[in-house]
Formats: sequence, C-alpha cells, structure tokens
Amino acid sequence: MSAIYNLSALALGLTAWIMGLWLIFGKKRYPWLILLSFTAMVMEYYELRHRLETGDLSAVMDIYPTMAWVTLVLLTVTVGLNAIALLKNRK
Repeated sequence: MSAIYNLSALALGLTAWIMGLWLIFGKKRYPWLILLSFTAMVMEYYELRHRLETGDLSAVMDIYPTMAWVTLVLLTVTVGLNAIALLKNRK
C-alpha cells in the first residue's frame, strides 16, 4: 500500500508541475488547473497518515526528514509556477 502512495505522490507532483507549465506556456487557459495542481500535496498527507494508522512509527521516523524536504520542494515549485501563471494570465 505504501508503494502506491509513493508512486501516486510522485506522479501527482510531476503532474502539478506540468499543469503549471501548461498554464504558463499553453495557448488555452484553464484557471481551475491551479486548484487541481495542489492535489499532489494530499498524497503526501495520506502516506504519512497510512504509516501512523498502521503503527509503523519507525518508518515515519525514517522517512520524515526526506518527506519534509520533498514536500517543501514540491510546494515551492507548484506555488511558484502557479503564481507565474496567475501573473501572466492577469492581462
């Protein structure tokens, strides 16, 4: 189950960046993609929740430092791309 959360978080994170780039460079504008691009953050939460519910605290202690940095990078890039898309579409 944990592998599914990890792969889906990675896939959704890459999708969030692709959606941000689409909003910046694409010809058609879909403002609702900005909200959808933050769904990658939800999978990070569910991964941590799953490990806590199963009582696997040693795994949480092992993955938390890396997960915190990955989540920070994911959030920073996603917010940055969406901010650029909003400023570009403001015209």
